[in-house]
Amino acid sequence: MKKSTIDYGPVGGVLYTPESGLANYEPISWHHGLGGAHDRDGVGKQMANGMDVDRMVFCFQNRDQNNWSKGEILACSEYIRKFTDWKVNVVGYSQGGQGVAAWLNYCRDRVLTAGFIAGWTNLANYQDFVNIPMRAWHDADDDVVTIGAIKRFIESVAAAGGDATSVFWPKDGIGGHGIVGKATDPNDPEAYWQWLASKKKPIEPELEDPIDRQYYLGGKIHFVGASGKTYTLEIRSEN
Repeated sequence: MKKSTIDYGPVGGVLYTPESGLANYEPISWHHGLGGAHDRDGVGKQMANGMDVDRMVFCFQNRDQNNWSKGEILACSEYIRKFTDWKVNVVGYSQGGQGVAAWLNYCRDRVLTAGFIAGWTNLANYQDFVNIPMRAWHDADDDVVTIGAIKRFIESVAAAGGDATSVFWPKDGIGGHGIVGKATDPNDPEAYWQWLASKKKPIEPELEDPIDRQYYLGGKIHFVGASGKTYTLEIRSEN
């Protein structure tokens, strides 16, 4: 992956792009935990350690290393737009979950998927999020960010008809807040990377559809392509 520095208003960090310069999948916006750095944990750490993916990965760092504010999230969205208009997969760990919530609150039309890792959210307008696939990973033994708020959110979005799922580990005395490693394990089918892969197919170019037959009906010419798809041409006369 090629590495370049992000320096844009209230946010910094690192952008990783495929060596070929071509991204076949929508980008990721990664948000670290409270007081952390873009490469300290989770997706950011994996990129720093040389993980290779065929998408752009924006590992953002807010300069105050505190809560992710509206202004910082808007800056993240604006910066990504400099490279692509594709929708964004947003994911965050711990306090970074509040960054994911801020994306959902202020830039919802730009969000493709949302992932919360030991994160939290105070969002309550569940019906607004039913069209955004999301998943939460959390441990019942977490006493830093307790499981209650994110559990209620995910269950409420699912009840409203959304694609909202979770991986909640039971209270067994051996879990806790530090689950980011297993939640982003690329070999675990329940963890972030394989869940993300299941949610979106690569962008494919539009293929030509040779015309198989045509017919005239109702003042319109209808063309049937080899794929079976019908295209309609309406004929109008102007005096």
